[in-house]
Amino acid sequence: MYIDFQKYNYSLENESDRPEYERRDKEAYKEILRTWLDENIDQFVERKWEVEEIYYLEEISDFIKLLREAENLYELGFYTGCIALIGVSAEDFARYYSIKSGKPEYESKTQNVRLQNLKSDNIISDSVYENLDSIRKIRNDCLHYNQSFKQKPNEDLKTDSLLVLNNLKKVLKELIGTNLTPSVDKFSKIVGELAEFSGDARNFNELIMKQRNAFSHIFNFSTVQHPNIKQQVQWDAFEVKEIDIENMEIDLESIFSKMIVIVDLTEEFVNRITELGVTKTDLIFAQIKSEIDNLGQSGIWHFIDIHKP
Repeated sequence: MYIDFQKYNYSLENESDRPEYERRDKEAYKEILRTWLDENIDQFVERKWEVEEIYYLEEISDFIKLLREAENLYELGFYTGCIALIGVSAEDFARYYSIKSGKPEYESKTQNVRLQNLKSDNIISDSVYENLDSIRKIRNDCLHYNQSFKQKPNEDLKTDSLLVLNNLKKVLKELIGTNLTPSVDKFSKIVGELAEFSGDARNFNELIMKQRNAFSHIFNFSTVQHPNIKQQVQWDAFEVKEIDIENMEIDLESIFSKMIVIVDLTEEFVNRITELGVTKTDLIFAQIKSEIDNLGQSGIWHFIDIHKP
């Protein structure tokens, strides 16, 4: 049985009042969604950490959009939809790669024949063939909905969906992936695209998280504090790069590490730097502190003490 009473029968109410009834029900549905998210959020996060990473691809086509949506479906626990989208994405990629490899005649073939031809021509390796063929078989079971597939427990569907998702990402990484030691031009392009708010991030905070993650892989060094550290405090000698009293900020550059620090000014320290006669290019000695945010990085910096020699 499929029960589909999604909305109340608003025709029972006065027409002029119906928008208010709908508005109330929409607010009630928001609470239902919030409760569902709260109750399942730990599982969403755990599934996120099960998915392979490609790092970055320079060459992309429509198959990437499908891959992104499939990842979201897996994260939310919609396994059948994930399998279906990965199947379509894998076929789209195989057609794309056939054309890229100088075999446009394979584009019109079935996925089974296409993959066999690519393997016979040594365009794809045995491992790539096996990964793509496993996607094809699981996807066919899913879309044709054979009897054994219909009887699969949810945990088996989860296993299948993670397998096809990770298999496709492995294939993309092997065939069109890019190494993590990019040229200066490529690195600049990566940084530029990370700075843009795009469909890869749900909101600004996730964008910041992805930037942090990218830097840790590309530069291969830690950019975060230990989880037990909640506050960072340091004494240093700084050159004053900019003073913006209107916006209550001062930009400093460490004499030793060359790290740029933007310090938020309180009224107390606006008065202090005024009394000390601090101006742009001055050398100052200061103790500053920052609360460590939930990504393990320093947040807003504040003065604890400041001296001018």
